[in-house]
Amino acid sequence: MCYCLLAATGRVVRTYDKTRFTDEILVEDGTLILSVNESPQKAAPVEDHPPVKKSVCAVDAETGKLLWKSERHIGVGKYSPNPF
Repeated sequence: MCYCLLAATGRVVRTYDKTRFTDEILVEDGTLILSVNESPQKAAPVEDHPPVKKSVCAVDAETGKLLWKSERHIGVGKYSPNPF
């Protein structure tokens, strides 16, 4: 789950819906770009587990409104094709 925190105190100001299992966050001009896994990602070497299914979405940081969401992607894992 993604949260907006008050920097001075760490108090939660806002919670963003449908962001559970987010593993990467980019902020640009008040928009959050999130890489969201469909399930928890295991803390193990890539070669030890199957790829994680994920999507990328954009959320308005102020309102929490979903601006867009990509189709489902497959992350890197043991069975991912080698891009090199």
